[in-house]
Amino acid sequence: MGYAFILCGTAAVIWPPIDFLLRPLDALPWAQGGIKLLIEGIIKLPVFLLTFVMPFLVVEMVAGLLGEASFIVRAYRQCWVGSDDLGNLLRSVGRWSGLRVVQWIGLIFLECDVALLIIGGICTAWIWSSEEISAQLGEGFSFWPLCILLSVCLGKWCLLTLGELMYVLLLIDGRVGYLLRLLYVIEKGGCWDRCVSLIHYLKHSRLLPSLPIVITAYDLQQVGGRAVSSSRPQAARQYSLFSHRLSDKSARLSRVKGEDHLGGSADSDALTYFSIDLGDPDPPTKRGKYVFSAFTDIIVFLVDKQVTVLTDPLLYFSLRPHLTHPSRLINLPPSQYQLTQDAMLDSGRQWNGCRKAVYWWVDEANVLRHWGIFILCGDKAADEFLVCVDHRLEICSTEPPVAWKRRPDERYPRTAALIRQKVVAA
Repeated sequence: MGYAFILCGTAAVIWPPIDFLLRPLDALPWAQGGIKLLIEGIIKLPVFLLTFVMPFLVVEMVAGLLGEASFIVRAYRQCWVGSDDLGNLLRSVGRWSGLRVVQWIGLIFLECDVALLIIGGICTAWIWSSEEISAQLGEGFSFWPLCILLSVCLGKWCLLTLGELMYVLLLIDGRVGYLLRLLYVIEKGGCWDRCVSLIHYLKHSRLLPSLPIVITAYDLQQVGGRAVSSSRPQAARQYSLFSHRLSDKSARLSRVKGEDHLGGSADSDALTYFSIDLGDPDPPTKRGKYVFSAFTDIIVFLVDKQVTVLTDPLLYFSLRPHLTHPSRLINLPPSQYQLTQDAMLDSGRQWNGCRKAVYWWVDEANVLRHWGIFILCGDKAADEFLVCVDHRLEICSTEPPVAWKRRPDERYPRTAALIRQKVVAA
């Protein structure tokens, strides 16, 4: 509605000079009738279109000169925010006060139709001068612009009313279906501890936009039908609810030809779940020649590769990870480290209170190589940054460095404290 008022005000300022400049056409005998209307239309219509742009260009120019801290600019911004809030308030009152559907539909679309009528009236008045309109209203051919305008307004009103009515009816049915499906996914998801830990790890790795995650109907569609959901372990069901939100496409879970894949392509290796323990919500999973200690550990390794290796420069530079070794943070010999190869080979998923992810490279029945990652910090809600240690004792930390410090243990004091607490034997 505000746009219509700005348009009317600008047109009122520009209209008289344009009409004054076009007065000499009345003295030309050949510029009469349709030719005169054509010339006026060619001149007036571009100027009319400029009225959509000029006010905002002027306002932005004035705002740039005065600065955003100016009282005038802040009042102008707040005025627009207030008008939007007023519209939202009227919509919410119309929806929740028990009014009839048609009443609040009219409340929503009244400003659109009034704006259309104002713009259409300005178009008609600008193409023809006021004297010509009064003289030609009695002739039949001058009624067609008004008829077209009224038809467009009526058609627009009917379509919007019907569409909004169908939306309301579908919204009632869809909201119930959404709640039932969400309840089913949460209940059948089982224990969420491992997946919640993975969510915080992804958040501190900048692969999830933000927390908390607001579950939408589109998220529920990604889980798949009941047959697909029941064929997956609990951790895979939970992960399918938000995997499409990840900025790294290689970590997105998808269903291709009845098999689960990471990356959304049938060219990638399918996932095979091992049900060693029927009560395990996050079972060991095989992907190609690699066997992972758990399904969620696949995502941990994919994210670690993105963070520590320059496979995604944008992610690397946004996190600015610091890669180092315990010897640069603590002055103790490796013989006093309690993080040893035996701890790496242990099949447990926890070590010294930290989450551990392990995978093995298997060729038939032979284990050729193994890798491990220990998440010292970054997989809990209270954590502020990410600290990981791999099987080579290489440390990856996203702790913000302390300015004007040169020594690694002084630039990253909290990481150094974690290494002393977790890696070094007491």
